[in-house]
Amino acid sequence: MASRGEATIGEARFLEGHSDADVEALFKAARESDYSSLASEAQDLERAVARRARRASLVSSRAMLGRLRKRLSEIQAIDFFDAPGREAAEALLAGVEERLRPAGTPEPPVAASPAPGRRFVDRQARFTRSCGSPASWGPCP
Repeated sequence: MASRGEATIGEARFLEGHSDADVEALFKAARESDYSSLASEAQDLERAVARRARRASLVSSRAMLGRLRKRLSEIQAIDFFDAPGREAAEALLAGVEERLRPAGTPEPPVAASPAPGRRFVDRQARFTRSCGSPASWGPCP
């Protein structure tokens, strides 16, 4: 198998006078604030859903839930250090989603792993690999 391409590995320190732990704490605090704000909006939505069950309000509530889900994924995309608050925000959104799901509707299936050929970023080990490729280090989670 022929390989083509380049790779560069480097290390840099951009914030003079701050340790890596300080910078990590700043990132975590910023994402924790984001998660907290999102959780507050999710609680407001949950209260609104509990108060009214009209069809028009359910449609707008579903739209708001979609926006909050999108915002959650945007925050997760820049949460490099697993800031506190993510699980609480996810649980609140799941609760709202459950309230908005019509009775008797099954829960949507959860994808077990990315499709073959997609990229997976392991936040714990901080590396990227190609799922399903011969060079991958085992199955993608």
